Amino acid sequence: MNIVNVRSCHMKKFLFLLLFVQCAISNLAIGQFVLDQSSAGNTSILIDVKSNPTIQRAATELQKYIKKSIGITLPIETKTKNSNRIIIGSPAYIQSVNQAIKVPQLDYDSYVIITNGNDLALAGGVRNGPLYAVYTFLDEYVGLKLLAPDAMVIPKIKRLPLPAINLVETPSLILRDVVYRPAIDTLYGYWHKLAYATYLQPLYGNFAHTGFQIMPPSQYFKDHPEYYSLVNGKRQPYQLDYSNKDVQRIVTGWLNAQILAKPQYQYWTLGIEDNKFYCQCPDCKRIIDSTGTPGGPVIVFANYLAKFFWKKNISTLAYSFVSPPPTQNIKLNSNLNIIYCAKAKNFPGLYTSNTYAEMENELSGWERLTKNIFIWDYVIDFGALESVFANLKNLKPNLNYFIRKGIKGYYAQGNYFPKGEFAELRTYLLAKLVVHPDLDDNKLIDEFLNGFYGPAAPTLKKYIQLTSSQLSGAPNMMTIDMAKNYTALFDEAEKSVMHDTLYLKRVQKEKMCLDYSAVQCYLRTAKEKPDIFFKNNDNVTTYRKHLEDFLNSLVKFSIVRLVFAQNSAPMYQYYTQWKNQMDTLQIINLKKRK
Repeated sequence: MNIVNVRSCHMKKFLFLLLFVQCAISNLAIGQFVLDQSSAGNTSILIDVKSNPTIQRAATELQKYIKKSIGITLPIETKTKNSNRIIIGSPAYIQSVNQAIKVPQLDYDSYVIITNGNDLALAGGVRNGPLYAVYTFLDEYVGLKLLAPDAMVIPKIKRLPLPAINLVETPSLILRDVVYRPAIDTLYGYWHKLAYATYLQPLYGNFAHTGFQIMPPSQYFKDHPEYYSLVNGKRQPYQLDYSNKDVQRIVTGWLNAQILAKPQYQYWTLGIEDNKFYCQCPDCKRIIDSTGTPGGPVIVFANYLAKFFWKKNISTLAYSFVSPPPTQNIKLNSNLNIIYCAKAKNFPGLYTSNTYAEMENELSGWERLTKNIFIWDYVIDFGALESVFANLKNLKPNLNYFIRKGIKGYYAQGNYFPKGEFAELRTYLLAKLVVHPDLDDNKLIDEFLNGFYGPAAPTLKKYIQLTSSQLSGAPNMMTIDMAKNYTALFDEAEKSVMHDTLYLKRVQKEKMCLDYSAVQCYLRTAKEKPDIFFKNNDNVTTYRKHLEDFLNSLVKFSIVRLVFAQNSAPMYQYYTQWKNQMDTLQIINLKKRK
């Protein structure tokens, strides 16, 4: 038995070895696509002689970044004798070059990456698909990471053997917009496959609060106050009167002229102004009663426009008094695009919690009326743009909450102004998730921290974990003890990169937001618990240091205005105000003691 078993084992090993050799011979016959110095002379980037500018750009970008990473320069050709080919173009062109490569029909933003023997195909839909294919290849297979417009990780590779690849992807969201300053960059937008509302091949011909863009009160109100909202018995230019026939005629004519002049845009918006006042004239009241919502006149007119301009999508904002959906007497046209604006809070929370029950009810109501819904989400505290806002761990679950609802587009309104808290990290995380909502957000955060902050990454990760656990959820306020712990972590982070000016500057930029929040924390505690606060003399000293550090950071990073309590003012105005407030509180406390 033992001998038989030994022979059986040897026979299995022999069969396995034979199979391995056969596979190796087969692979040699088919060929594996390899990029390195030895293969460079026999490798070309191949494009159609009639290639459009997008495909030409895709080819030159691939050539440039392969040179930066692998150190080889591949020629861009329309004909080649080289046996290794990177073929870039439309599905039809790919298959005309190599019929063995089967490329499916692609939507305008879809893209494919396919290997076949010595050929690598990078194809895409008619809009940006070829660019998306190239940048996806560089990111996922070569390992380049565009963390921010001024920060790209480029690995130095001697040899890149490619695995068998058959990747076909279509972004599930039509609108994929991240409103942070780092995202307003051409390379960044294409690399991360963003689809903007108003930037870089925008989807929208007009966007957001558009009523007064179409009919400005400065032009119409004096002679025609009836075009504007009746509020508290008086015509006032808060909103358009959407039931007024002349308003409807002017708006329809304006949109018709714009659509004819700019046929490239597929979405046009009729959006209310940014306030809570709606028209209460008799005609509007009748529509409100009929539809069951104060936004009824807006929805009814937008629905009419969608029917009139049936080849386009007509958008309207489900915002303010238009947030509650109609409950009766209306059927929405399929091309009426509802941009539902999330219920913003001044603290980070999960949208699945009871805190957001009102939003859940409203959004469910819109779902029953239409599938054409985009989301306008708020991912920062608009009352204090430079504050700590510990929602980094909430971004993925909140986005996926909306995706489970079946939304078709996502607009993340962050801090468009420079230097908000972890602005580059938030942009990177959201840009990745709006294309691939199932990605591991913890891995993305680690990937970014390591590449952007270097040796300070582990400490900043601890800071993010700590603030996320202590300041997320209900409106938990920062305490002095929390501020001290957070400051100690930033001191440790700065120390770890003290001899690297780039990393040090990035860490100091993030500490600015902690200093801002610490100033508010110490001021609030001094007001609410003065006896305890002023009993410890170190509190005032620490407060002043945070205030001075914050001011110095504002100067260093060229920030001249601040947003506090939703009011914008010059930075020195707030600095002086906060300094004087603490001085006054300290004097009052000293008088009490005497």
